[in-house]
Parts: sequence; C-alpha cells; structure tokens
Amino acid sequence: MEERDQILIERYLSGDLTEAERNDIELRRLGDPLFSQQIAEYEMAKEALKAYQRDELKKRFQRRDEVLDKKTDRGSSGGSVIWYILFGVLLVGLISWKLWLSPDKQTNEPPAIEQQQDNQELQDSMPMQETPKDEIEESPQDNNRQNEKRYQEIFAENFEPYRDDLVEPTSRGDDLSAIERMEVAYWNEEYDDVIKIYEELSPAMKQNDNLRFMQANAMMAAGRVKQGAIILSEIIRNGRSKFVGEAHWYLALAYLKSDDVENGRKQLEAYLRLNETKHRTQAEKILKEVN
Repeated sequence: MEERDQILIERYLSGDLTEAERNDIELRRLGDPLFSQQIAEYEMAKEALKAYQRDELKKRFQRRDEVLDKKTDRGSSGGSVIWYILFGVLLVGLISWKLWLSPDKQTNEPPAIEQQQDNQELQDSMPMQETPKDEIEESPQDNNRQNEKRYQEIFAENFEPYRDDLVEPTSRGDDLSAIERMEVAYWNEEYDDVIKIYEELSPAMKQNDNLRFMQANAMMAAGRVKQGAIILSEIIRNGRSKFVGEAHWYLALAYLKSDDVENGRKQLEAYLRLNETKHRTQAEKILKEVN
C-alpha cells in the first residue's frame, strides 16, 4: 500500500475528511476493488489494535492497584527513613548554595560572559551564505498542485457531452412522454432540465442504462462530475447499455478531474482496447501524457 493511500484511509476511518474528499474515496472504492479491500482490512486491524490497547490499559490499572495496596499494608514503618533522607537532601543543598556564592565562583563568572560576547560578535561579523536560486528545488506539494491543475485542464479540453445519431430525439412537439422530453432537452443542451426530467421517470425506467448514460453526461456538464462518475461505473459494471464503451472514456475524464490518475489510466486503457471508439485519438494522446 502506498503511503498516500495509507494516510487517506486513516483519515477516512477517523472521520477527518471533508465531504469532497469522502466522495472521492467512495468513488474510488466503486472503481477499485483492491482499494476497497484495503480499507476493510485496515479497519479490522484498527479495531483489533483498540481491543488490545484496552486490555493492556486494564492490566496496568490492576498492577497499579496491587502496588498501592502493598504500600498501604506497610503503613508508616518507613517514616523514620524518609526523615533521614529529607535531612540529607537539605544538608547537601545548603553546602551547594555556599559553594556557589564563594569568592572563587564569583571571580570566574565574568570571563565566561566575555567569551560568550566574543563568540557572538564573531558570528555577527561572518557574512550569511544564501542558497542560489537555481539550486532551490520544487517541493512535492508544488508538483502535486501543478499535476492536479493539468488534470483539470485535460478535463476542460476534452469533455463534451456525448452526441450522435443514437441520442438524437425521434419525436418533437408538445405532447411528449417524459423520456421524449428528456431526449429533446439533452439534444438542446438543456442539461439541468435533463436531470429534473430523469427524476420524474418511473423506477423501472430509471434502471435503463441508456437513459442513465444521458443522465451521467448531463450531470458532468452541470458540474456534478463525481455523481456522474458513479453512474458511469455502474453502467460499465452492468454491461447492458449500447454506450458501455463510451462510458469508459467519460469515466476516465472524471477520474482525472478528481486527480485519480491511476484509475483514469485504467479506464483509458480499457477504452483503447475496444474496436469502435469515438474519442480514440484524444484517449491515446492523454494516455501518453499521464503515463
């Protein structure tokens, strides 16, 4: 497991992630069974560690109580010994105090102070060396920010809602069904209306993966990329839609926008293994860049 994944999992299980970060984790779990398994195993290990720590703490309290009970049973038999120890400590303290204030000690102090001042003056007189600007390296955080910005640009440059004869509406007019109104709104690029009309469909029609593909595209166009990506993952897993191949392309873009390069690369590779693809040239170019 990579260190970055371990930190994410720890924050995820501790409830320290923001809502956006938690959505990223949930999205990744859908597309990456190995990552989901790692989270489950990490959670089990964490719970086992907590149980072990509770047992250890309980044992320590028991041992402490046993020691305290033994001391209580002995009573005050060691009282005289304690007085002798206190008297000895006080005597040593008085002797040390007198030695500290002796003339020899006072005479030796000024030279030490002068030596410290000389050392400080020597340090102040030495010129400070600056690190040449060309030797300053960018931090990993700077590189990560640059990469994340580039992935956002890749999404912006390549995302366009799917459009061809397969989604062109077959009916137009006033007396249309909900599905027909959804198709017309999609063709007219009225993506907020597409999302609203989809919610009016019957539960059975909402399971139609062809309509769900249009819904996912509309969500991504409306800025709801993570929700659209979840739908695309389910469409690919079901394998029933005529748009399964193109779902790989749009899911790859969604992963890249979320800075999940590894899963984005996997979706691009799966897309390029297909025979007929609409965005092959773009996919090949992006894959070279992220590899």
